[in-house]
Amino acid sequence: MAYPTVDAPYGLQAINRVDGLPYAGAVRQIPIASTYNTAIFNGETVKTKGVELEIEHVDGHFYAYAKINNQFIAQGETLEKLLETAHKRFPGKVFFGDLPEEEHQKS
Repeated sequence: MAYPTVDAPYGLQAINRVDGLPYAGAVRQIPIASTYNTAIFNGETVKTKGVELEIEHVDGHFYAYAKINNQFIAQGETLEKLLETAHKRFPGKVFFGDLPEEEHQKS
């Protein structure tokens, strides 16, 4: 059986991400519960449920804003306190996001 020759991973040439931003080849790893019962295959698009946060670290404090509409969500001296405050203000919501770039460099 002959396989087609392609110049992109999985035979697709990505132009933009689902949210319209340019695709830069990055992969985001999102934890999935072991009880999740829907098959997810390699390279498949997965939409997350919850509020994506834009997290800033300014003068020793963390600030979180909803990425979709820039709404202020919470603040705290640590990420744990920030998330605790966010869950108190918005019970039942799921939050996810990336750490500020300087926090990645510390670890």
